[in-house]
Amino acid sequence: MTRGRELALLAWDDRTGELGGGPELGCALAGAELLDLLEAGRLGIHGANLAVLGRTQTEPHTGDPQFDRAIAVIKLIPEPKVIQAWIKRHAPGLRDSYRALLENEGAIAPQRGRRLGLIPTSRIALTDPSEREELIARLSLLRIEDEPFAALAHRAGLTPLLFPGPEHEELRESIADTTRSLSEALPATAAPDALAAPDTAVRTVLRQVRDAVVQLRTASPKKRGGYASLSHTSPGDSSSSIAGIGGI
Repeated sequence: MTRGRELALLAWDDRTGELGGGPELGCALAGAELLDLLEAGRLGIHGANLAVLGRTQTEPHTGDPQFDRAIAVIKLIPEPKVIQAWIKRHAPGLRDSYRALLENEGAIAPQRGRRLGLIPTSRIALTDPSEREELIARLSLLRIEDEPFAALAHRAGLTPLLFPGPEHEELRESIADTTRSLSEALPATAAPDALAAPDTAVRTVLRQVRDAVVQLRTASPKKRGGYASLSHTSPGDSSSSIAGIGGI
């Protein structure tokens, strides 16, 4: 399962029949795709820019439509391929894209019932809630390997939905602290031409997602540009190192 699909499952709310969280979800979904593509060796990071690696040039199709779209948008960004420019262009459509993914694969479907035992009702709900419950249980452990994913869930505004109530306050604070730690400034690179460590690549992505969310929350509507459509939720619908971690 990709990180994007996992994040979409976490964001799903059976009560509303929609992906929950705020408009920041698109930024977090973009970050999830980057982490998977970096891990697969499809992309690299050069400072705050994306680098399309040789393998992706010779094998442009990954076998996953979501990743293929992400790479296609990256190729449309002129050099240098600034991560923020890609997020700004790619993130607005991801909420609808992942909702369609869940629907097409049968993870969500219409569920019929009756209100007051008489009035027929229909809502879109998860066909297997246990899959989402397992993800929530995994996140609650906050294992080191799951920290970047937990940070994305936090940036998407999902933490209060996943862990509500005073009994989960300590866990919410731990996830928030982890998110801030992973988004801190990166250490200076001793060898500018050397491949960056995987941890540096992950931190770069998470920091860029943080910056995108901050811009989304603070920019006036006229200055949001591509982010402006992130506010729409349709019911139907700088170092110079290269980092390539990890195949898709």
